[in-house]
Amino acid sequence: MASKKTRSKSRGEIYRRQKRRRRTFFVTFLLVVASSAFWGWPALRWSTDYLLSGFDNYRTRTIRVSGAHRLNESVIINTAGIIEGTPLFQVSLRKVGELLRAHPWIRTATAIRRLPDTIELQIEEREPAALVSAQSVWSVTSDSILLPLDTRAQSWNLPLLRLQTRTSFLPGDSLRDTRGCALLSELASLKNCAPRLCPNLSELYWNRGEMWAVFQKGNVEVRLGDGTGEIGWKSLEKLLAGLEARQRLTDVETIDLRFTGRIIVSYRNAS
Repeated sequence: MASKKTRSKSRGEIYRRQKRRRRTFFVTFLLVVASSAFWGWPALRWSTDYLLSGFDNYRTRTIRVSGAHRLNESVIINTAGIIEGTPLFQVSLRKVGELLRAHPWIRTATAIRRLPDTIELQIEEREPAALVSAQSVWSVTSDSILLPLDTRAQSWNLPLLRLQTRTSFLPGDSLRDTRGCALLSELASLKNCAPRLCPNLSELYWNRGEMWAVFQKGNVEVRLGDGTGEIGWKSLEKLLAGLEARQRLTDVETIDLRFTGRIIVSYRNAS
C-alpha cells in the first residue's frame, strides 16, 4: 500500500516538474521574442556595419551623381554631406536623401550604396516654366515653386511673368500672388493649346486689370482680358502664321482676344 502511495506521489511530482519546465520555457521564449524586436535586429545591424566598416575596401572613395543638368555636381555632393573616406556602411542613405530633397532645385533624390567603395546619388531636378520679375528675377516651376536664378551662369530662354508685388521670396517658396498664379495658369493653357507659340512668347503681365502677352516676332502685344481659352490661343496661332507668311507681322501693333469668336487687329500707322 505504501509503495502505491510512493509511486503515485512520484508521478505527481514528475508531472508538476514537467509543467514548471514547460511554463519556464514558454515565458523565456516570449521574453526573447519580445526583446529581440527592440535590440535584436538593431544589434545585428550595428555589429555588421561595424565589422564591415573596418575594412579599407568598404570606405567611400567615389561619389557618383546622375540626373543633374543645371546643378553643379560639387553642389549636390556638398548638399548630401558625404565626406570621402567615410566608412561606406556608416553613410545614412535615408538622411542623405532628406538633405538632397531639401534643396529647392531638387524634386526627388535617392542614395544607393555600390560595393565596394561608391555612393550613387540619383536626383531629378525641378523644371522651370517661366521667369518671375518681382523685386528680383526668379524662375518658377509649373507647380508654382520659386527657384533661385543665377543669370550669370547660363541664359534662360523662358517667358517672363511681370508681377506687381513687393513681396520678398525665399528659395523653395510657393508663388501665392493671385495675379502671378493667374499668369502661370495662362502660360500652362498656352502650352497645352498652342505649343508652337511658346518659343515666341516674351512676356505675360497685368495692365489696368487685364492680362497682356508680348510675342517676340514683330513685338506684337496681345490683349487677353481675364485670360483666353483653347479657341483663342489656336485662333491666335493661325492668325500669326498667316501674318508672318504675308510679311505683315511687323505692321501689327495689338491683337485683341477678349471677345469669343472675334479677333480685333490694330495696325501701326493705320490711317
